[in-house]
Amino acid sequence: MTSDELIPPIEDAVVSDVFGQRVNPVTGREEFHKGIDLAVPVGTAVRACAGGIVADCGYSGSYGNFVKIKNSEYTYLYA
Repeated sequence: MTSDELIPPIEDAVVSDVFGQRVNPVTGREEFHKGIDLAVPVGTAVRACAGGIVADCGYSGSYGNFVKIKNSEYTYLYA
C-alpha cells in the first residue's frame, strides 16, 4: 500500500446513508449529505483510513462523539 491509498475504516459495515441529496433523518428537510454513514455494532474498532494527526475530538449535538483526523490534503471525520 502506498501513502496515498485509503483503507476502509471498518470491516463488514452496512452503508446506512450515502453522499448526496437526501431527507435529513433528524430535521426532516431535504439537504445535501456530505458524507457516507456506516453502521456497525457499538464497540466496533475503527481505524483511520489514512495517516494524519488528531485535529479535534469531543461531542457534537449534530454528530455525537467524534474524532477529526487531518493530514496535508484532507480532514477525515469519524462520528
